[in-house]
Amino acid sequence: MSQSAFINQIASELVIKLQGQADEQTIRELTLNSWKLLRNEITSEGSINRARTTLRKAVESAFPTSDNAKPGYYFTAAGKGKGERYEHLALWYLTTNEERWQVIGDKARQEYWSKLPELRGRILEKEEGLKPLDLSMGQSGYSNRTLPLFPKPNALPKSETSHQPQPQQKIRLEDMSIEQMELDEETKSIVENALAHSGISLADFVRQALKIHGKTIIGKAVQTSQDLASVETQKLLSDKAYRTHPKRVEELTRRAIQAIKRYNSEIATESSQRWAITQTLISAITGSRANAVKEVIENFASDLADYNTRLQQELGMNQRQFQYLNRKGKQPSEVIKLSELVPIGD
Repeated sequence: MSQSAFINQIASELVIKLQGQADEQTIRELTLNSWKLLRNEITSEGSINRARTTLRKAVESAFPTSDNAKPGYYFTAAGKGKGERYEHLALWYLTTNEERWQVIGDKARQEYWSKLPELRGRILEKEEGLKPLDLSMGQSGYSNRTLPLFPKPNALPKSETSHQPQPQQKIRLEDMSIEQMELDEETKSIVENALAHSGISLADFVRQALKIHGKTIIGKAVQTSQDLASVETQKLLSDKAYRTHPKRVEELTRRAIQAIKRYNSEIATESSQRWAITQTLISAITGSRANAVKEVIENFASDLADYNTRLQQELGMNQRQFQYLNRKGKQPSEVIKLSELVPIGD
């Protein structure tokens, strides 16, 4: 298993384990176990930072920030321009700063930040109306970042200041009926027909539906945070596992541009063998839909325009001649072998 695949597997498993968890000790243990698994397998600093980013993106996607207090979340204002918000507790522990691993609970976090001299300066600014300071955290690792200001204890939501469990009425799936779910007529009809064919109870049907839908969402969240740079080009082109990946077209387009430039400079021996970089050519080489490629190459518009202009000048062609450069009587994918010219990403 490649390092990238291993990281994504750990991220996916962590998100699944965190579902339904609200106890901080449990969240901390699950998060640190996953984090330590990565640290044991990955040694380079650059790779561990990328792994941390992948884990954080997976958690952020599965557990979005909130403006209100929620079980399993903590208050923070860290991050330039992010503002005050509540984040999932797993993000507090997904850090290379091992000192933070021992900071457990809202009071401990408040004390942790209060010990930093820069934070005290931030508090004075807020309370005394001083001009904002350009603070640097020095060795603490928070240079140029907005420090979190915690609300005063008496201003915290009840769920943040009290850990006493509140009695709640327990709702059992076994006691529910389709009517209680208040479904629209179409959905109700679908569920009733599905139940008739499945032979299982409504409660089991709901459990299975939630599980399947949850796995789908988690899978998409992990895919979104996955870096395809380490995936072989041939796999991106032919492996079914990547066919619906949200970053596939972007990655293949980037590699196709590299391949065309490499072919023109290293393989083509005559002017007539060279290719202009166009949306149609990239689509033919990658097998991606033309509209999807069009959206991606907008990010490379300036670079491609400059490249094609230089190529036209080198070939001594006028605009009309250059427009017909790619008409060679051969399928582009037969000439420009993408997986051979760029076997893997940078």
